[in-house]
Parts: sequence; C-alpha cells; structure tokens
Amino acid sequence: MSPPVLACYTDADWTELYRTLFECESEYIAAAEAAQEIQWLILLLKVLRLEQHQPIKRSRITSLHHSYTNSKK
Repeated sequence: MSPPVLACYTDADWTELYRTLFECESEYIAAAEAAQEIQWLILLLKVLRLEQHQPIKRSRITSLHHSYTNSKK
C-alpha cells in the first residue's frame, strides 16, 4: 500500500472573502490560510502515525492564468 499524500489547492478568486486591491495580495492571503490548514492536517496525520513525506509546493501556473484572465475583463 502506498503512503498517503496530502494535496491542497487554493483559488483566491473563488470567494468574496478575498477582496483586495491587488490580485497578488489575495493570492498570498489564500496561500497563507492554506498553509495554516495544511500544518494542522500534517499534525493530525502525525498523531495518526501517517506522515507526509513529500514537500509542499505552490504552482504559479494557476496564478498566472488567473492574472491573464482577469486582465481581459
């Protein structure tokens, strides 16, 4: 059986909670909140003796796509 993998995706445009003047700022807010949730989940996995072995990564491809899409509006 392969080890469990924890994956997280964020979308700063998904909700109205992230109303900011700059798109970049909302991306960082979403990433920071996701990091908090991931940290909690990693600690929960450790309590359950299921450790996360892969590093946490952030993709800029989605950020670039949203910036391009929003610039066309």
